[in-house]
Amino acid sequence: MNLIGDVRGKVAVLVDDMIDTAGTITNSAKVLRAEGAREVYACASHAVFSPPAVERLSSGVFEEVIVTNTIPTAPVSGSAHLRARWALACVQRMWVCMWCA
Repeated sequence: MNLIGDVRGKVAVLVDDMIDTAGTITNSAKVLRAEGAREVYACASHAVFSPPAVERLSSGVFEEVIVTNTIPTAPVSGSAHLRARWALACVQRMWVCMWCA
């Protein structure tokens, strides 16, 4: 995986259509962290969350994982990082993150 641009000290927002096993989005977040991103957020429209997605998303690389309610998800116990939110909340958070760096 290659990163183009400088993320050192910045807030990174990863946006995807769906999170299934969370392999790609977690690996992307690890690269961003390794390159110095101050915070990493993940946003997705569809939270499939097939195993081992919850474990990957709870690994500590994300400040928060924001998904919409297009697919019913069970509450994730023990993880403050995973929250199901409405689409509007996702867009609002992305806007805040883009301008707080």
